[in-house]
Amino acid sequence: MSSKWDGFRDGLGRIHDDFEFPTADFSNYTETGLEDGQPTGSYSSIGSIDVEFVPPAADSTVDTEGTHLGFSTSIRAPEQDFDELSEELVQYGEDNQKPTRVEARGETYEVQSVVPEDGSRMSLVRLTEV
Repeated sequence: MSSKWDGFRDGLGRIHDDFEFPTADFSNYTETGLEDGQPTGSYSSIGSIDVEFVPPAADSTVDTEGTHLGFSTSIRAPEQDFDELSEELVQYGEDNQKPTRVEARGETYEVQSVVPEDGSRMSLVRLTEV
């Protein structure tokens, strides 16, 4: 038997799907070899999902001078949507890998961090503009 909170959380996912949000394409870097001692490779798509850009006024880490945690903007989407990507998101500084690239609204970003939002089944992804 599901609780009222389960129904509410499921409803948040449906509401997110009902609004028109921009589609973001996520790409991970794949190394193919070395050239002059430097790794070579390319980015390949791991999937696309609809995301919500978090307005600065809704983010407590942003003030009139900008962000204080080293990111440019944030997006959020239901956790289950991120689970549909063919690979995990690579965060900045993770295992000496290049972070996942995100292309949305004609801009290119790199994933700085992924923060699950307790109770809402959504994840907030901090992005740094490339």
